[in-house]
Amino acid sequence: MMFLTLTYRPIRFPLWSWPGLIFRMLARALGADTMDAAQAEARFSEVTRCYRRLIAGICLSFSNCQEDFDDLQQDTLLNIWKGLPYFRSDSAISTWIYRVTLNTCVSFQRKSRKVDDLSMQQLYMELYDNSQAEEIEQYRLMYRLIGMLKPIDKSIILMWLDGNSYDDIADVVGLSRNAVASRLKRAKNSLATMYENIKQ
Repeated sequence: MMFLTLTYRPIRFPLWSWPGLIFRMLARALGADTMDAAQAEARFSEVTRCYRRLIAGICLSFSNCQEDFDDLQQDTLLNIWKGLPYFRSDSAISTWIYRVTLNTCVSFQRKSRKVDDLSMQQLYMELYDNSQAEEIEQYRLMYRLIGMLKPIDKSIILMWLDGNSYDDIADVVGLSRNAVASRLKRAKNSLATMYENIKQ
């Protein structure tokens, strides 16, 4: 399946250029101590900078339109900000980011928005502005098909595409390693079938 061999490319995030501003607004609203807020802001900014591609990729697969994508990113940012002070390195920070982002997306109360192919196409062109048109279309197809999977399978395939081990995936989704392997195999088969149906 060609689209599953794609390598993630750097993508542009206008929203992510000002996470510090978002944090300062939230900190002021909640009356956070200035010194604590400054330290927390630096940590928050670093985490969101390092994992912005990961977060965006997950949000894309749960989005039907630009509004979905924007809401999911904002909700994820807020949940990361609220949870980061309590992160104590019991697991890798990347595993925690996966868990927060996936939980946010799975529990997202989707408004009755129809699939908007035009807005999504524009979004992909913006996020992957350094890619060729054909490659952008492959990314769009990949996330569209992944979005048709069940939430748990969607989570597993996204983590697998990012190169995570079965053990790391199992830790995030709460399944055994064997269960992850089994569901991943079925998910890849489902994606292959959907891909062939679209190409026919």
